[in-house]
Amino acid sequence: MKSDPLSFIHSRWIWPESHSWDLHNGYALFRKEFELSGIAGSHPLIITADQSYQLYINGRYVCRGPARGFQSSWPFDEIDVGGYLRKGENLIAVRAHNPGFGNFQYISSGFAGFILAMKKSGKWIVTDESWRCRRQDGVKRDTVPTSLQLFCQEHIDLQKEDPEWMTLDFDDSHWSGEIASHPWNGMPWHTLEPRGIPMLNESEVAPALVIGRAKGICGDGYEDCRDVAALRSSESMSHKRCALPPGELIIPPTGKGRFRSFLIDYGRTVVGCVGFDISGTRGGEILDTLHVETIDAETLTPHFIPHLHCRMAFSHRLVCRSESGSHTFYHAFGFRYMVLTLRDTTTTLVVRPKLRTALYPLERKGTFSSSEADLNGIWETCAWTQQCCSMDAFVDTPWREQAQYWGDARIQAKNTFFLSGDTRLFRRGLSQIAAQTTPEGLTYSHAPTTAHECILPDFTLTWLITLWDCYWQSGSLESFQNHQAAIEKALGYFEGEFDSRRHL
Repeated sequence: MKSDPLSFIHSRWIWPESHSWDLHNGYALFRKEFELSGIAGSHPLIITADQSYQLYINGRYVCRGPARGFQSSWPFDEIDVGGYLRKGENLIAVRAHNPGFGNFQYISSGFAGFILAMKKSGKWIVTDESWRCRRQDGVKRDTVPTSLQLFCQEHIDLQKEDPEWMTLDFDDSHWSGEIASHPWNGMPWHTLEPRGIPMLNESEVAPALVIGRAKGICGDGYEDCRDVAALRSSESMSHKRCALPPGELIIPPTGKGRFRSFLIDYGRTVVGCVGFDISGTRGGEILDTLHVETIDAETLTPHFIPHLHCRMAFSHRLVCRSESGSHTFYHAFGFRYMVLTLRDTTTTLVVRPKLRTALYPLERKGTFSSSEADLNGIWETCAWTQQCCSMDAFVDTPWREQAQYWGDARIQAKNTFFLSGDTRLFRRGLSQIAAQTTPEGLTYSHAPTTAHECILPDFTLTWLITLWDCYWQSGSLESFQNHQAAIEKALGYFEGEFDSRRHL
């Protein structure tokens, strides 16, 4: 399957109410019902959103996207959705997000939109004014970013957001909000381009081990806080050692204004979106998460001090409904330990944590074997670290930044050459670094980005060297040829600096 951007010719960019109004930390839901007389053959669907989307078909989760990019050539995804369709009535549902601000992986153009196209039996299913959509009012907008470099914490109230919204039987007749539409080739999305890399590996991670538990009194302002991480750090953070089996947690009542906390160890760093299946609720119970990399082994206290370094605050909040519910949070975190905190519960709850990965499908072809167990362990640690730092780009860390720093990317590319031989993330990154430069020709240290303080001349030299790295690995001059203008401009900067210093 290879779709051309012109496949969107019948589609419109759509968004609830307005493409440019009140976008900060905004989530939107979209639904489209349609019928199929048959489902034989492939069913390519092309889709994208600014900034991102999650796709469901007939109540089943399909994928997330697109890969990071620039509005001047915004990436779209193509997916064969034949395995999700059925004869008769079908439903496409999408949850989309626009932060309304830029960070270390996204540049905001002050415009949000979602677009889709699928052709079957000579008919087009496209985004237009016939879709049902609304903004998610049950998501708290005024929450803190999870770090200086990333998106906001997600606080969602399932009393206002039915978790079955993506199913065919859901009644969307009350979704009466206006829908804004915009031509596919209009500003700010000048052109659209294929993703150029595989879709992420989004598999479910096995349940993790509960190694500690605690209880206590909730901190001040716990019912309506902007920062769940700071709230949790204001309370007692140590845990008593335990060894509960992975899987379902059966949690006794806390009582009003009190909490029960569980320290969950995934055994190694994981990267993905955490979620929960919950039963036994009466409505209004609060479930908070805090995600960290390390803990104190003696007191089982997470290593977390708010407001230091990148002001990291990796947390979520879910307010329960008065019946069984399920929710998977939108943004992917990298972490090893999760603190799960239940507040204001009056009944025994059954909670099943889950995790959906968000990793590049890096195929391990390289191998290493030694009679020394420690060396084999080092190899596995290195290989897994490379995997965790491969998302929709080579990222410096899946933890605080998730940024495509090019100094880091050069090393990661070499790792990947030996581990896999896959050059696709590397080639795409070369293009993105070339696409964001200063007027003088210097590249940014990472891209796409709003970090205008991260312009380092040595990283521009690194980018020039990596063009050779790509040729050495692939034997292709394509990247060098594609970026001639950026190469000449960068070299011109250094030539100018040399001349001015020589004549001092």
